[in-house]
Amino acid sequence: MDGGWIKLYKSILQWEWWDEPIMVKSYLAMLLKCNWQPTRWHGIELAAGQFITSLDGLAHELHISVQQARTVLRRLRDTGEITITATNRYTLITVCNWAAYQMPDNEQSNKQNNTDKCLIESALNNCGNKQTTNSKQTINKQTTTEEDNKDNKDNPPYTPPIADDAQSCLPFTAFWDMYAKKVDKEKCKRKYAKISETDRAAIKVALPRYVAAHQDLQYRKNPVTWLNGRCWQDEWQPAADASTVQAKSKDYNGI
Repeated sequence: MDGGWIKLYKSILQWEWWDEPIMVKSYLAMLLKCNWQPTRWHGIELAAGQFITSLDGLAHELHISVQQARTVLRRLRDTGEITITATNRYTLITVCNWAAYQMPDNEQSNKQNNTDKCLIESALNNCGNKQTTNSKQTINKQTTTEEDNKDNKDNPPYTPPIADDAQSCLPFTAFWDMYAKKVDKEKCKRKYAKISETDRAAIKVALPRYVAAHQDLQYRKNPVTWLNGRCWQDEWQPAADASTVQAKSKDYNGI
């Protein structure tokens, strides 16, 4: 609806991505592109809060690079703003909080409420799993064929699914629980969202060794410091047990 409008709340000023202009621009564009009521596209049922796009198409519309578009989608997915589903025909983006903030509350919406609720609840249920295989396929290796673009420029470019290669990545909640030193969670969360999936896979391997080598929390770095220093690339020795420490102490005393 070209002449329509959306609700925008002042709480967006406290949004964790507010200081990133490209993130704000991209998210607002998604809110504006979302269907405001259930509809159909090429035989596909679309709920309110959903729209069809592609990585290349989104980059073109926002006047950003494909790499920037990929980063935007990954960040919004990881912080729970959207979910992404790719098939061999289209890419579907769902704004997770659409129903909570954009549902019409006037009397004119009553005639379609029953249908809307069913479709929107289904969409919200899908938002519970932010690490779906399809979303990772879209972020990591999504491509568009030139043949599809030539056949019909009005249709979104087709994006075939790619095999998942990010199953070994460590999500933030698992990192936070494993690190155990609970300091500056929000700052740490923002930093973690900017880390590549390859580095997250490396963190999953390195973090248990670091924790084992620094069992006393007072000798463990703050998590943000650990991430900023890319400490998962360092090497550590497991902490020595008490008997080993005492034995070494006796040896030194006997010198």
